[in-house]
Order: sequence, then structure tokens, then C-alpha cells
Amino acid sequence: MRLGPPKGKRFKARVGKESVSNGDSPPTEKPMPDSPSTQIHFTLNDQPCSAPDATRLETFLHDKFGARTGIAIAVDGTVVPRTEWAATPLSEGMDILVIEATQGG
Repeated sequence: MRLGPPKGKRFKARVGKESVSNGDSPPTEKPMPDSPSTQIHFTLNDQPCSAPDATRLETFLHDKFGARTGIAIAVDGTVVPRTEWAATPLSEGMDILVIEATQGG
């Protein structure tokens, strides 16, 4: 299923808060202690992000957002059912969109 423009509230992922002295480069994410040296780079809600190689979507989302309900995930424009999150590895260049369901109108 193809995902159109989001109608729900989008999460914003925090990217490292380290500032760069020359101001030419975007902030960089601090490496996780004791993590493998191989990192993969992807986007999360249009923000650059990275994670250790072989990280699964479910693990990454739980680490970033905790145990949440009422969210939908699209990878490269295609919705990924929650039942497939644990089997979906993160990969280089992947574009992840996290959408939260909201009430009201």
C-alpha cells in the first residue's frame, strides 16, 4: 500500500545536539557507547539518523519512542504493518516516516 501525504501528527526525531564550530555542517549524532563500529545512515521524518548495522525497525522505534500504540510506519513510501516491524532490518538510505493517529477534526 502506498502512503499519501500524512494526515496525522508527525513525530520529530532528535538528532545529536553536538554543535559544529564552522556552522557549515549539520549537527552530528553522538555514537552509542559499546555499539558496533558499522553504522547505517537513513532518514527519520526527514531528519538524518543512524543506527548500528543489523538493527531491526521494531528495536529502533522502541529505543526512540518507547512502547507506543496508535502509530503507523512507512518505509520508502510504503506502510509497514506492525506485524512486520521485528523482521524489517534498517538499511542504508532508508526513508522512515512515523505518523501518530490523533483525535479531533
